Amino acid sequence: MKESAKLTFKILGTLALIEGSFMVPCVFAAVYYEEYDCAKPFFTCSLLAICFGLVIKGLTKTGHKNVLTRESYLIVILSWLFCILLGMMPLYCSGQDYTFMTSLFESVSAFTTTGCTAINLDIVPKAILLWRSISNWLGGMGILVLLIAIFPMWGISNQSIANAEMPGAKLEKVEASYSTIGKFLYRAYLTFTAIQFVLLYLGPMDAFTALITSFSVISTSGVTITADSAFMFESGYVKAIITAFAFLSSLNYVTFFMMIRGKFKGAFKNIELKIYCMIILVSTLFVTLVLRITGEYQSIIKAFEDAICQVVAFNSTLGFAFTDYTRWPMVCMFVLCFLMICGGCTFSTSGSLKVIRITVLFKVIKRGLMRHIHPNIINAIVVENRAIPAKIVSGIISFSLLFFGMYIILCLLLSFSGYDIETVMTTTLGMLSNTGLAMGIPGTSGSFSMFSGFSKGVMSFAMIAGRLEMYALLILFSKSFWKPNRR
Repeated sequence: MKESAKLTFKILGTLALIEGSFMVPCVFAAVYYEEYDCAKPFFTCSLLAICFGLVIKGLTKTGHKNVLTRESYLIVILSWLFCILLGMMPLYCSGQDYTFMTSLFESVSAFTTTGCTAINLDIVPKAILLWRSISNWLGGMGILVLLIAIFPMWGISNQSIANAEMPGAKLEKVEASYSTIGKFLYRAYLTFTAIQFVLLYLGPMDAFTALITSFSVISTSGVTITADSAFMFESGYVKAIITAFAFLSSLNYVTFFMMIRGKFKGAFKNIELKIYCMIILVSTLFVTLVLRITGEYQSIIKAFEDAICQVVAFNSTLGFAFTDYTRWPMVCMFVLCFLMICGGCTFSTSGSLKVIRITVLFKVIKRGLMRHIHPNIINAIVVENRAIPAKIVSGIISFSLLFFGMYIILCLLLSFSGYDIETVMTTTLGMLSNTGLAMGIPGTSGSFSMFSGFSKGVMSFAMIAGRLEMYALLILFSKSFWKPNRR
């Protein structure tokens, strides 16, 4: 067997071991809540996954391996598809009459941190709710990031896999190995989760709801325990905690890494951080004023409270509906859609385009205007007093065009569902940006059960494409990928 195939099997085996281990708490939850119909499939899937992982890890021995770019993309996409398919099996076998496409949709939604659902959350077993939240927590930071932290122990060069797993525009230079950064990311991830759980549990939430909510917020997935989640946001304390941690999780985690190392000046000078904060501030003030002027809210304090919570929910791609934003003036919903496209920062759990790409795109437009005025001007794209290489600028432009091109194609495919244009366009955007929110028929419920199996397949593809930032998925359809000697 080729060394690359051995490595792929070893990674899949390790992922099966990890995912199977995380199914164990769901078995105990099913027994505790007397949901015995769910306990059996979770126990069976967990046992099979752990045994498979142990056998594969025991039989597969790998030496030192420098992973090529082509191999890294294949490993990433196979790993994600494997985790999604394994994660859907407890749902499909739970005896809840979930169809294959519904189970797949739920698993994709969880692991990609989109957070939407196609099942009735009011009657779903708690064990399944727990598994959905665990899945989005694992998918939030990326399961492969955990493996990247331990790859050096296997003698594996992890840079190519890291670039394929986290393909966002990385403009900052961090003087640390991918293994060191990977370990820090999960430490920070665990720390934020634990702190938020304690704070929510000290408030009006019970332990189960606090745990589900903490997993959901830190991964910016927006998974809730019931279709009507309004009761969760009746407390200003809960709304403040959720909004604060959603904001933290949508920031560049490398910023926290720099702060831990005492580089506070470099962390706070980050242009992406400044612009992201400015976007949230300006959007919040604008939405607040519109809501108050139009008479939608009689209290400007209440308008500000709902505005900042919903702005952060859209911008961070958290996807919580703190209020019925579909009743807001159209200009407010337009702002929210822009925030959904914008997304959070790179190296965060957020999805969509990311702030740094939006920043570079505006600088490219500005340079184009200047060249029309001064045709002979030589004007580089500068970020943080550094000229950005043309290769990176070209990559950002290509990705942005691909994002909107993919959006148009997916809108066309989803339009076969027969629903109105508002529903189709906002649903597609919610899936591709991994926000999980939409206007129109789905509204603030986050339920997409009305869509057919074909439409759920289209939405599942959109969620995976958005989570892997499209290139890692679309590259599989290239002839050159399967024929490496082809120029």
